[in-house]
Amino acid sequence: MDLEEQKQFITNSLKAAIGAVEECNAEYRVIGSVLIIAYLGKVYRPIHDVDILIDSKCRECVFEQLKKEGFVLERKTAFPMFFAEKAEHVPLNLHFGDFTKDSVRFHICGRICEWRITADSILAKKYTFNGVEFTGLPMSAMIRWIKASPFLKPSRRFDREVLSAEMAKTNVASYKVRENIYIFGIKIPFLYHFSLLLRNICRAIQLRYTPKKP
Repeated sequence: MDLEEQKQFITNSLKAAIGAVEECNAEYRVIGSVLIIAYLGKVYRPIHDVDILIDSKCRECVFEQLKKEGFVLERKTAFPMFFAEKAEHVPLNLHFGDFTKDSVRFHICGRICEWRITADSILAKKYTFNGVEFTGLPMSAMIRWIKASPFLKPSRRFDREVLSAEMAKTNVASYKVRENIYIFGIKIPFLYHFSLLLRNICRAIQLRYTPKKP
């Protein structure tokens, strides 16, 4: 798939997803690389999906709307995330959480574990891509996410390159405590950030020793 074709597939997915959440009056935030694409106004590298945080109260309504549009939905992880796929669309990753005044809360493995993101990390910002208007995270939040992402992952290197000027003038801390993991309602300090660091190290080792394709 060339980048021009993917531009249309991304547009198709955004139209369907935003139409569904707006029809259900759901609070939501688009996250991930699509925000950078919208910010720059161009598809600078292939992306594999469109990630969206959605208020869990509207989950069934959003499912119904997407099914009407011909999407096939599937849950593949213990995390409250569902995949929605349709031909000529980039797959949707739908992350359902409880939007509260002070945070967004994601329940993992039932109610045993909970991941909370503070409300100031998901402030709403309007974007437009190829005529589709949507609400996403501010670019400062995306930059913080990129800094905390696996440092040898090729896609992250592309993201850093295209946002180098913005990153140079945006002062954000990669590991400032805005996300926490709770187990049985008890906050475990820095567990989220430790797990993120461990994932980055494992990813770096994997990339270092995975044979390159000819």
